[in-house]
Amino acid sequence: MRVEAAVKLLFIYLRSQGAKPGTLEHFEHTMGHFRRFCEGKQVAEVEEVTHWLVREYWLYLLERGLAVGGYARDLHRFFSFLKEEGLWGRENPVKQAGVPKQADRPIKPIPPEALEAMLRAAAKGRNPWRDRALILLLVDTGLRVSEALSIRLEDVNTETRCVWVRGKGDKDRPAFYGYRVARFLNAYVAKERRAQPGVGYLFTTDEGEPFSRLRVRDMLRRVARRAGLDPAKVNVHPHAFRHTFAVRYLLHGGTALGLRRRLGHSTMEMVDRYVSMSVEDLAAEHDRVSPGDWLLGRKK
Repeated sequence: MRVEAAVKLLFIYLRSQGAKPGTLEHFEHTMGHFRRFCEGKQVAEVEEVTHWLVREYWLYLLERGLAVGGYARDLHRFFSFLKEEGLWGRENPVKQAGVPKQADRPIKPIPPEALEAMLRAAAKGRNPWRDRALILLLVDTGLRVSEALSIRLEDVNTETRCVWVRGKGDKDRPAFYGYRVARFLNAYVAKERRAQPGVGYLFTTDEGEPFSRLRVRDMLRRVARRAGLDPAKVNVHPHAFRHTFAVRYLLHGGTALGLRRRLGHSTMEMVDRYVSMSVEDLAAEHDRVSPGDWLLGRKK
């Protein structure tokens, strides 16, 4: 069976099982990389894939600065699906190849001045209220972009400034936002939001369709360019806003347990990464809470 045909079967299966749009979009991204890699290697048939080819694929990803983990999980699931359907008779090549260990990437929050520049740039765009409302909601709540885009109008309580979101594992949790952010969110709904009949999502396109993750990425890149930000220095990937929320939450006195609940993590593993902040953040925090400076500055 050709690689492209096998990938199409996987998508039919995922859709039939009610996979979320974010899951489908992630698979489309990762499997797209795998298809292009196979084409470059002139590998047309699934049966031609070996664990050595998979290892070459890891190198292909690493050379492009990509984290292998997510791609490996999706590719492992792809071959597991083929085996379950009787379309693959050998051991899963991803399991045979192993997944390279990569050091955790340093978590770099978006600097406040960069966020301010993006908000100014977004104000001059085609959808000034929607784009600023979404940027502010992401940085103020730490929501995954898929969670933010899944918010429906009825999920928003304007009096308590709270939205209910469904995260990973279909677990519901509340996300609170500030009163200044509420002004932008309310203005967007009143002035710009358009929706086709039956579309109840909070964030929509000009055509009234649900806003997608790819469109959010494009919007953030466009706003960052307009703001004059250097992409080599400032990461404006949607997940960077979640990182920014987490680091600032801790620096402003939030607890690790409170952060875990707000981010919707089931364990403390990822939260520990946020606690292990960059040297610059640790230096700034020490200037604020230095016990020695406190001792020397005490009034006698």
